[in-house]
Amino acid sequence: MRSYLYQTAYHLFIDQTRDHQRVAPIEIVDYIAPENNSVQIDVENRALLDAVMIAINDNLTDEQRHVIILRFLEGLSLKETAKIVGKNTNSVKVLQSRGIVKLRQVLSDIGSVSQG
Repeated sequence: MRSYLYQTAYHLFIDQTRDHQRVAPIEIVDYIAPENNSVQIDVENRALLDAVMIAINDNLTDEQRHVIILRFLEGLSLKETAKIVGKNTNSVKVLQSRGIVKLRQVLSDIGSVSQG
């Protein structure tokens, strides 16, 4: 049952992010907009958040995206994630590692373009 619920939540998350790529949940907005930050920092944080969300949606495979969401947004262990995605823990580690490398690469490319 838990696997089914996470699969359903995962697909709902993907559908929402595809439909609303530029809209952040209120929890994230509260996190990146503390009262003491300047407007410039708020704009930079928002741009970074947008870049991360676009990179997750556009540059990762479905399996990588699923593992990244379960591991880092949901906070699940490797074993729990492996059970949900129907793979062994080593496969989950590989998907996670490749997903992180791809995100770093994409975000690095975005950073170098914005600086240049």
